[in-house]
Amino acid sequence: MSSLISNRDIGARLRGFRRKAGYSIAELSALLQIHANTLKKHEAGLTEVGAQVLCAVAQLGWDVNYILLGKSVDKLASEIIDWSAVIEIFEEIDELIELNQVPVTPEMRRAMIRNAYQKYCDTKPQQPPEPVYVEPRSANAG
Repeated sequence: MSSLISNRDIGARLRGFRRKAGYSIAELSALLQIHANTLKKHEAGLTEVGAQVLCAVAQLGWDVNYILLGKSVDKLASEIIDWSAVIEIFEEIDELIELNQVPVTPEMRRAMIRNAYQKYCDTKPQQPPEPVYVEPRSANAG
């Protein structure tokens, strides 16, 4: 069975976080309490990044969802369907059809629902996304 999550992709994202934060492999491996060669293998995608490393990375404030899935928490949340809105749209369209007594095919009804939901998604307020990368450490940090 093939994995949906690629070690190579996870490693590349982990390396991106490390570089953006300004850590060397030796510095980050010390923070994560792993051997530098282990971190190199993780970044190269040769070994799987385990839960202990992911917990340590999370404690640094890095977005573990992004490291694992390539999507930040905000991006994942924006992909969740607002079912209460869908149900409300269904009810409103059914009421509109009933009030106007217009014959509507199932295809027309689906198109009306799809268009109404798209309009809802386009107009709902969006939260600004959180930055994906942690701020670089200061030069005098130990």
